[in-house]
Amino acid sequence: MKEILTPFFAALSSLSFAQAGQILTSRTPSPPTLSIHIPLSIPKLFACLNLLCVAETSYHRRTHLSSSKSTSVAPSSTLFSSYTTLINELKQLIPSLDGKSTVVSTSLPLGRRSSMGLPHKYQASPPNTHDDDEETVYYETLVQQLILFVQLRMELLSVYHFFVLIGTPPSKISTYDKVLAALDTLAKKFIEKISHTLLQQMKVNISSEVNALHSLVSAQISISRQHFKDSVLLLFSASNTLKQWKSTHTPSQVLSPSSSQSLSNLSSGSIGLWPENGVYQFLGIFLSALIAKSALYFYYPLKERNFLSAVVSPPSTPNYSQTSSSGLLNIGGSGSDSGSFGVFHSLGRNIETDYIAAIALFVHKSGASNFSVVFECKGSPFSKLGYSCISSDPPTGINSFPAIFSFPKEPPILEHWPTLISLVMQNDEELSTQPVSECVYFYDTKLDTSYFINRSDPDVFMVAIFKEKKKSADGQIRDFMSSISRALRNVDIFSLLKNKGKKKKKKKKKSTLR
Repeated sequence: MKEILTPFFAALSSLSFAQAGQILTSRTPSPPTLSIHIPLSIPKLFACLNLLCVAETSYHRRTHLSSSKSTSVAPSSTLFSSYTTLINELKQLIPSLDGKSTVVSTSLPLGRRSSMGLPHKYQASPPNTHDDDEETVYYETLVQQLILFVQLRMELLSVYHFFVLIGTPPSKISTYDKVLAALDTLAKKFIEKISHTLLQQMKVNISSEVNALHSLVSAQISISRQHFKDSVLLLFSASNTLKQWKSTHTPSQVLSPSSSQSLSNLSSGSIGLWPENGVYQFLGIFLSALIAKSALYFYYPLKERNFLSAVVSPPSTPNYSQTSSSGLLNIGGSGSDSGSFGVFHSLGRNIETDYIAAIALFVHKSGASNFSVVFECKGSPFSKLGYSCISSDPPTGINSFPAIFSFPKEPPILEHWPTLISLVMQNDEELSTQPVSECVYFYDTKLDTSYFINRSDPDVFMVAIFKEKKKSADGQIRDFMSSISRALRNVDIFSLLKNKGKKKKKKKKKSTLR
């Protein structure tokens, strides 16, 4: 029995799903070879393992996320149901677990806990029954910890479902605090309780996934709240976790990144590609997107250390010839520094999208007098350098709306700020709830100035200012505001989850940022 289970779980852990399935079908033990001490139904156990193999294949290839066009029902509900069935079947293998009720939620709400009726004693510790029979303990422990593993998978499905909804129109502003709170509980509730020898590499895989997700979601929150040091360290942690995860598998399982890959083609930057592991690829894309976002949101801290020019194109001289298929400019560079800046340099090589050069190109083509990214302090301290050695009072008045990036004027002309602040406050609800494709327009007759405003995060908004009257429906301006907002809100990368495996029926619209 063990001579079958050992290679099966080895293949499953290495994401060799076809090989794992072949092991079950070609090496099924005959009844005479089975120990009489094994209290499990071997055919039922193998049926459960086969279902697990099928479900894991769908999970890692992310095909389950593109199975529904509706946002009211989770795109992953089919896989969720498969995992629910698997848990019920596993519970039937152990008499003490059979018949317990199962809680199922096809809507996958964040924060909902899928306890699945597993008794507390089996969640907290190995079984105490049949202590005199090591074989019984071995197999019952395996079944119980497989249940924990599947429960954890279902929790992660709810996280990816949240991401899918962000990437699905109308793609409104979202906060990530509930997702982070859900991820906070997973290690102690599930991962720490998986100790079976056959599940160790699977534990490494899912632990790496949870840790990388936790770092990335935490980084997204820190970036949007202008916590420079925390953001950089969290991005570094995510990058390191992904690299270590990849290193636990043989070199033949991992391919080197292609220089021709782009964000839209599922590039994961310098962390490399891993064809069998679609989850790893997506997390690499998420990391790359957040690094690019950091280069924009922390423009001044990086510029102050003469580091930014080594990571992104100088805004005064955009490289118009390197516009990527996403409409934003590809970048690269080298340099060195120390502390958080040195860490950011090592991460900077992963950046796929250059927002700064894209903004410069937009200003050049549209004739905008200024484009600014503005942070709303909302009673929080703020330092333009990204950190402060002494405590300071939160800024007030117009200073509580500092520009964290401005082009071409640095700092921007503050004569527009009273009007701008008034517009943001009057339209706060609209800015917070409007789809990514919309923006607030206002023409100031006294200043002969047009404003286009859009939010990229709950506390961050962008404004394009024109010293002339522009039409509210100006296609070039609105397309750019929508495109950059989609990228900064992570709509583009999260939409990749839902579009995985789908055939393109319509020709992709050419980006207006090129």
